[in-house]
Parts: sequence; structure tokens; C-alpha cells
Amino acid sequence: MNYSSLKTDVAGYLNRTDLAPYVPSFIERAEAFLTRELYPSDTETSVSGTTVGGLVTLPSDFGELRRLTVTAYGATRTLDYGTPDTDYSGGTPRSYAFEGGAIRLFPDAGDGYAYTLHYRPKVPALSDAATTNWLTDTAPDLYLYAAAMEGAKYIKNDGEIARLAGTLPALLDSVRGYIKRRAMPTLSGLRVRPSGVIR
Repeated sequence: MNYSSLKTDVAGYLNRTDLAPYVPSFIERAEAFLTRELYPSDTETSVSGTTVGGLVTLPSDFGELRRLTVTAYGATRTLDYGTPDTDYSGGTPRSYAFEGGAIRLFPDAGDGYAYTLHYRPKVPALSDAATTNWLTDTAPDLYLYAAAMEGAKYIKNDGEIARLAGTLPALLDSVRGYIKRRAMPTLSGLRVRPSGVIR
């Protein structure tokens, strides 16, 4: 499935030719929903930089923080979540808190602290330029039904909303299970020996 075929399938599912201009927004809202519901560990990535004014800038595809480290004086430290009113004396940063579209470090980190931000990105948005992503490859059915749900809400089709509300949870569970299995190592060379046999 790609972006073009998804748009066609969503409009076809809703059986409304007049909805074509709105289908991209249905897909966009579905992506926001799926980002909140799915946690694929193998999409985890990282970005490195240096603080400016005590802040770590969040990347545009930031979805969920996994870990934040700061390197100072040759040592790397994993920071804990804190709050601005946490009582810290000066020194290297030990905690962080979200502030608008950035992360602030405490004690005030100022400029130039090297950091690495480990995070899970949002479901990559589909567009005419970016026609596929990991979810179109893994779960095109879930993508279709999540976008169709947004369309059904838009046209206030209560019957279709109810049908999709019954379908989506099972699909989400199926994809979550697949993601979990995919992240587990495969045991190779495991053999069952009869009781009492020693080799």
C-alpha cells in the first residue's frame, strides 16, 4: 500500500466520491491516533547535539522520550525526570523537564553541553513525496480502518463508526503482538531432550 492507494481505498470504503479533498486530513488524524497507540521498539532512534540556553531542541518527528544523556568532563550521565522547582545546587545537569517544544535541563545547563536524545518517532506522515512508511508495510489494514474511522466521524455515520469501533481494537492488538514478537530474539538450536538423557 502507498499513499495514493490508501487515499483511494479510504474513499472507496466510505463510498463517497465527494470526500476526496478531505481524505488526506482523515489519514493525518489516523496517524496521530496510531502514534499514540503503537510503540514499535525497532523504530527507536537518537539525535545528538549541544544545549543552547539550557535547552534540548526536540526533533520534528519526536513522539516519545526513551532516554536522555548528557556528556560532561568525559563522563556520560543518564538524566532523570525532574521539575523546575527541584532543589539543585550548581553543577552538571541531572534532570530534565519538558518546556514547550523543548526539554530544559536542571541545574541550568547553559550552552554547550553535549547530549544524546533517544526517542521513538511519530508514525511518519504520508504525503505525495513520502508515499510509504513502516506502518503501510506492516499493517495496511489498520491504516485503512483508522483513516476510515476518521472519515466516518467527519460524515457522522454512526453505523460505520460503531462497526469500525468494533474492528479497530482487534487490529491494534494484532499489530502490537506482531511488534512484540518481532522485537524478541529467535531461539536457535533449541532441542528437547528425553528425560534422563545426558550428552
